[in-house]
Amino acid sequence: MIGHLILKMQSMLMLTEANGMFSVEMDYQRTKAVLGSDVVQSAVGTARQREQAIEEQRYAVRRKHDRGAK
Repeated sequence: MIGHLILKMQSMLMLTEANGMFSVEMDYQRTKAVLGSDVVQSAVGTARQREQAIEEQRYAVRRKHDRGAK
């Protein structure tokens, strides 16, 4: 009985996540239609580069701390 309820709750969670992803995709498509594909792709590329730079900074800080701990 409990296993069935857990499975049902998990399937509902997955459905909610799928609906959220669909909503994000629709927002992306609307934005692309209004601003144009090239502007959106440029903005996405810039955001990815910024995220990658932040992640590299975090990695460098972790390495620095790891070396100091030895």
